[in-house]
Amino acid sequence: MSEQPLYDEFGNYIGPESDVDEASDYESSASGSEYGGEASAQEPVPMDTTEDSGPVEQRIVLAEDKKHYPDADEVYPEADVVFQDEDTQPITQPIIAPTKTFDFDKLEKEVPELVYDYHFLAGLMEHPSLIRNVALVGALHSGKTLLCDLLVSHTWADRAKKLGNLDKEVKYTNFREDEIDRDLTIKSTPLSLVLTDTDDKNYLINVIDTPGHPNFQDEVTAALRVSDGAVLVVDCVIGVTDHTKRLVKHMLSEGPNMKFVVVLSQLDRLVLELRLPPEDAYFKLRYVIQELNSYIREQCELMGLNKDDYVVSPIRGNLAFASGLYQFVFTTYSFAKYYVEANTDAFRTSGGDQNAESNSLPAAFGRASQEGGLQAHQVNEYARRLARGMWGDVWRDKRTGQFVKSPPKDQGEVQRTFVEFFLIPLYKMIGHTIGEEQESLQVTLGDVGIYLSQKDYYAKSTKSLLKKVLSQFFGGPQPLVDQLVAKLPSPQENAANKIAKIYSGNQTGQIADDMRNLRANGELLVHTSKNYHKSDMSGFDLFGRVMSGTLRVGDKVKVLGERYTLDDPEDSRVETITELWIYEGRYRVEVSHVPAGNWVLIGGSLDSAVVKTSTIIAADNTDAVEICRPLKFATTGSLKIACEPLNPSELPKMLEGLRKIDRSFPLVQCKVEESGEHVIIGTGELYMDVVLHDLRKLYGDIEIKVSDPVVPFCETVIETSQFKCSAESTNKQAKLYMIAEPLEKGVAEAIEAGVVTGLTPPRERANIFGKEFGWDKLAARNIWAFGADPINGTNILLNETLATDAEARNSLNLIRDSVVSGFQWATREGPLCEDNVRNVKFKLLDVVTSNVTAGGIGLGSGQIIPVARRVAYSSMLMATPRLMEPMMFAEIDCPADCVSAVYTVLSRRRGHVLKDVPRPGTPLFCVYAYIPAIETFGFETDLRTHTSGQAFGTTAFDHWSVVPGDPLDSSIILRPLEPAPQPHLAREFVIKTRRRKGIGEDINAHKYFDDPELVQRLQAEEETAADVF
Repeated sequence: MSEQPLYDEFGNYIGPESDVDEASDYESSASGSEYGGEASAQEPVPMDTTEDSGPVEQRIVLAEDKKHYPDADEVYPEADVVFQDEDTQPITQPIIAPTKTFDFDKLEKEVPELVYDYHFLAGLMEHPSLIRNVALVGALHSGKTLLCDLLVSHTWADRAKKLGNLDKEVKYTNFREDEIDRDLTIKSTPLSLVLTDTDDKNYLINVIDTPGHPNFQDEVTAALRVSDGAVLVVDCVIGVTDHTKRLVKHMLSEGPNMKFVVVLSQLDRLVLELRLPPEDAYFKLRYVIQELNSYIREQCELMGLNKDDYVVSPIRGNLAFASGLYQFVFTTYSFAKYYVEANTDAFRTSGGDQNAESNSLPAAFGRASQEGGLQAHQVNEYARRLARGMWGDVWRDKRTGQFVKSPPKDQGEVQRTFVEFFLIPLYKMIGHTIGEEQESLQVTLGDVGIYLSQKDYYAKSTKSLLKKVLSQFFGGPQPLVDQLVAKLPSPQENAANKIAKIYSGNQTGQIADDMRNLRANGELLVHTSKNYHKSDMSGFDLFGRVMSGTLRVGDKVKVLGERYTLDDPEDSRVETITELWIYEGRYRVEVSHVPAGNWVLIGGSLDSAVVKTSTIIAADNTDAVEICRPLKFATTGSLKIACEPLNPSELPKMLEGLRKIDRSFPLVQCKVEESGEHVIIGTGELYMDVVLHDLRKLYGDIEIKVSDPVVPFCETVIETSQFKCSAESTNKQAKLYMIAEPLEKGVAEAIEAGVVTGLTPPRERANIFGKEFGWDKLAARNIWAFGADPINGTNILLNETLATDAEARNSLNLIRDSVVSGFQWATREGPLCEDNVRNVKFKLLDVVTSNVTAGGIGLGSGQIIPVARRVAYSSMLMATPRLMEPMMFAEIDCPADCVSAVYTVLSRRRGHVLKDVPRPGTPLFCVYAYIPAIETFGFETDLRTHTSGQAFGTTAFDHWSVVPGDPLDSSIILRPLEPAPQPHLAREFVIKTRRRKGIGEDINAHKYFDDPELVQRLQAEEETAADVF
């Protein structure tokens, strides 16, 4: 008989029962070998030992039931252990989030050491008279950023180390990666610097560097809002460009609120690039100044300003000369002061004659003042008197030393004083530095007080050596600081003008009085005009100016958005100030409080309540405080692009990115069309390229698909309606009669310029329309509304009804608001392709209503608004409607042999050349032209291709123009893949726009008419056209 197995196929014991001791031995051995324990000769030590050993249980303990480790409550008896069965973290959020590093902004790793202490800067903030808030503005590549380098570099303690290689420009305010790659300023960057004037007095100069490209003019507008003055930088080689003129016009439109000084930059190009003789260089500089002053005088006459307050000249003390590349700046006063200090003995013995010993200047060039020289106030006085004769047609008589206004005879070739005392020494210094050997150059420079190290003489390039020489000779930015202090107002001096311009509330209230007097202990009001993203791109910090009161960390404030009004306070939120900084571009200095008159960067969660600009007041302020006016831009969006995420599931991320784009760019508009498209509207190709880059890389972190670029259109009429149009409400209780006609020339421009707006008092508005545009005063007083914008809309609704009795007037007043709402709806979305209406005057001729009480439903807004919209549409369709497109002004610089190629490119794009003129003193020609915005896509690339890269052009929005052709001509057939001839363009634009918006290609005009005979006639005309084609 075979022996029975002790275990089954699963390893379970099935043998006979054994004694307790054997079972215990087996259990012990099994736990060591079968269940992971180690076989050992020693007895295993149980985890739970007790003194009383009871009877041993006879069972097999599985591995999962064995206790190898102590419980958590045994190890940590004082801790509460919580067991959860569900994830409390969403599945979209990783348990360990990946570390995201953004190195897009090239920031300082630590706060740099400066020549002054930050506590000293904070102390100057308490003295408004020592503060200047300045914006650096100018055309593209005029040298603004390099001039800003000159200012900021003189605040560094270790200037040589920070500047590094002198062959390469620092461009400290260009710290975005795309700014560095493009060599172009894209965002305005503020800096707060403590600088000294020529008398070594310290001032807090808050300066903001702005872009020069016309596409980024919105950044300039935001910078000027918080500034009291500006520095207009003009390239002395290119001269006054169209963009320079636009900037001057914009600053003059601010009135007394905005004063400016001028810097003629890139003076080195006249010597090293154009190689003009000194006298020709003087004529070039004088021509640029005269051209600029001519435009200033012209605009001052149009705006009713005193031109003497704005004309610039070196002898007026509001014009300086500079070279950002070689880091120097000077004025006639600073150079004259150098001559006075070098000839103190001559001036002292002259008894105050400003011309004494001027012919001895070359021999005393750089000589130190002797003991017993002039006192500081005497030096300044002599320098001011000497500077008056250093510009213009002024010569020095070598015999008498007098300044005369005609060349002295029998003295050979005599140069003008500016050429003799300024340009010739500059030319000599540049020529000696470039041409001489090291030994002789060392002696020459020593004669004028310039001493360099041996290392500097053996610089890698002549450019580095020349930069060292010129920057050491001319010193720092003190001459420019002199002009900023003397010619631009402090925050305290300009407070009244600033408040009158930007504050929309009562100018006689307590908060207005505090702002006007710049009281640091008054009611708090902060105006923010710009948003800067945080380093991790998670949100934005608000940049603005404290208008009154003192902003402190921990303050509870109320943030008022642009849509906030006293009647509708919904656009507001209460927040707490958690962080305050002084913005220094590549780094920030944290402060505890900021008093009135200073710039501030506000951190925390305030950005969630702000889109573009905001007004911040104390949370416990119970006064009737209104907002500061939103920014008013000198340009408009002329390019539109629709976008969608490549991965549809990432739509929420794209929407969040679009919201951040809306906050980051002052002018950009992000909206949703009725078709569901997400549309971005900007100013040009470069602008949209930057916007889409930031959406992809910074704010959305997604891949997106974009549509072909298009432009926003406007709708208008060119004739008066053929007959009186009418529309009746659905309940037959009201009927409106209206006609449409074009606005008089210049009215729309006057409205947009702010000459007359929806806020202008009716009597004043009637006088303006009667005097400027020949309107009847009675008609001007009967203006009901502007549209689509109720303040600056370029369409007007006139009430020309004859309400003779009280009942008729009561009915008219009852429906007035509803009619205005319908009119503004119609002008916001026109009948052709639902774009804005422009330059149309709507006349309400008659209103027929039934006998309905004021509280009845018959005359409610739900009935009247659609009727007003329909009658506005029908009156437009009967007034020969047309489509308008944005026109761009193009300014193209090129050599003379490339002008014909520029003409060819423009002719292919429906461009119209205005003129081509040479740039005086240069080998360049400038071509001025108009080109439709829809034809500018790829224009600059095409231009460079046809001219082998020798032409450079910029475009900016100029005006609206009627598109050729009839948009309602149904006989036009559009053929695919064929360009439409010019007479068909309006029809093509309308059909393609309607198709893109998903509103149908055909314009069913008859649905806006109530007259059955008229509807029948329109339908018959449409059928006839369809049968023919």
